[in-house]
Amino acid sequence: MDREEKVLNCISKNENISQRELSLHTGISLGSINLIIKKMVKKGLVKIERINTNTLKYMLTPKGFAEKAMKTLSMCWIR
Repeated sequence: MDREEKVLNCISKNENISQRELSLHTGISLGSINLIIKKMVKKGLVKIERINTNTLKYMLTPKGFAEKAMKTLSMCWIR
């Protein structure tokens, strides 16, 4: 499972998860989580919504759900 797939899985389970929590759940450094999320926003896989000044919500876009499904299916074929 690649790092992007781990982040997509965590966001799909909990949209209110923080970057620090993502880091703890995936085992990826906080700085890398930040870069991965920025990359996924640029690709159109994730949308960020600001709840208040300190809280962000990460939502998978339809393209993000499709990417997650494709990565999951490709892992099934590899095994």
